Amino acid sequence: MGEPNFSKKGRLTDTYFHRKIHFNNGRLMVKGITTDSLRVKDELAIGTGGIIGGVANGHITVAPNGTGDVRLDADTVRVGDNNANATITTNGTGDLILNTNAGTDSGSITIQDAANQNIVIAPNGTGKVSITGNIIMTDAKNIELNTNTGTQIGTAATQKLGFYGANPTERRADANQLALDTATNTVGTAINTKVLVAVGDTSNSNESGNIMNNIATIAASINEIRTVLVNLGLMKGSA
Repeated sequence: MGEPNFSKKGRLTDTYFHRKIHFNNGRLMVKGITTDSLRVKDELAIGTGGIIGGVANGHITVAPNGTGDVRLDADTVRVGDNNANATITTNGTGDLILNTNAGTDSGSITIQDAANQNIVIAPNGTGKVSITGNIIMTDAKNIELNTNTGTQIGTAATQKLGFYGANPTERRADANQLALDTATNTVGTAINTKVLVAVGDTSNSNESGNIMNNIATIAASINEIRTVLVNLGLMKGSA
């Protein structure tokens, strides 16, 4: 190949092959090439098959200048060898972040770098994470909740929930869920130890005290269970 020369119009001329190289509207134009590919020192070939590395098992590195980015202006980007698993990773210890619109008004998925770090799924604003399939958790994995505001499962009484294969239902409401009234009428004193007292033969002695204390103890336990269920939202506690 001859010595490259620049013409008065700014074109680079290969004096040996008489090929002219210039830029036109931001594109590199090579005049006089009759093959369908361009090869650079057997290390890189550009042709109808794409950009192909010339060195066996060699990498292709696309490196912008300075803080420049690599931009792919296409609606689909495909990675991976034919029918092989593919990996998208970072160059070093940075996090991998996926978002839209360069992060403006967009949620994101962040895979944090380093051992035992998290994968953070963060919708934008009041957006939600929508999962359209079943969720399977492997054994010995738990759901951890924060201890400040807390977390709701179901944000309205009309949302349906079920456990252990039972059909999901709305939260039940019924007048029978009212707390047992132990104040209007004297029903005895609840036993702190929750050990109910044996009731003897009422025909020979007055056992009303023991009976009423037992009733008061049962009522206190039932009301405590009711309070827990109402506070959790699993029952309304009224009609």
